[in-house]
Amino acid sequence: MTEAQNDNLTKLEKYRFRIPEHSQDVLHKFRKEMTAFIQSHPEVVGATIYGSQIKGTARVETDSTRKSDTDAFLFVEESVAGLQEEVNSGVSATTDSENWKVINQSVGKPFRELFAQTAGYTDSEVKDVRVRLLSKSRIDVDIGSMSSYLTKLAQFESGQSEVRPTLDERPIPDLARLFHLQLGQQLDSYRSYVLSELNKLGSVGDQIWEEFFFKDTLAQENAKLVKGFGDDAVEFQRKRSLLFPHTVEDALKFFKLEETLPKYSA
Repeated sequence: MTEAQNDNLTKLEKYRFRIPEHSQDVLHKFRKEMTAFIQSHPEVVGATIYGSQIKGTARVETDSTRKSDTDAFLFVEESVAGLQEEVNSGVSATTDSENWKVINQSVGKPFRELFAQTAGYTDSEVKDVRVRLLSKSRIDVDIGSMSSYLTKLAQFESGQSEVRPTLDERPIPDLARLFHLQLGQQLDSYRSYVLSELNKLGSVGDQIWEEFFFKDTLAQENAKLVKGFGDDAVEFQRKRSLLFPHTVEDALKFFKLEETLPKYSA
């Protein structure tokens, strides 16, 4: 590990994001193109980014190396796209969804091509700009699936059930992708809705946040950072965990959404 890399990792123990100048240029172009793209594709509601571009670890292209890929999620509102019929069937918002396949071609593919052309990237360097389907109905279904999974797990751990839920039964935490670094503010209403629904569930909502949002968001953002740390990796990840909210209440403050939270009478 070079001195510069070590210095960057030390800073990442204190700051969730580190965006060097060359990455700022990339993100500026990303925001600009996303704004224009939304105007012609109203079903697109925003994007988040989580990879090396925001952690100070992105490579700059040289004669011997190519620049780092862009790791991001592009969110599409299903109701605007006319794709609501899948939501209540339990179908994931990822590649097993026919809706996803349609949107990935009609929206994802041209967006990746536009971004690649504008930012000077190759097709392979934007392949990880991934499409995710989004709607309030899907949020409701996904939170329900998360709650059901945790209930089954608790029943097994308490001895009420002899059947442990399998990893295949664990819901894919696509909603957690909403809480990476947002490009713009278009996703605030969806973040607020997720947190308001979790807040209504009380302690169960906090368990869902911890299991499916806190853990999975950090896992993606910390990927590859701990390589080569050895015994220090655990301590590094502990410090990184302090940079992200552990509870729904903390998340509302962290993402500055307290004022958007609906008030519910006791």
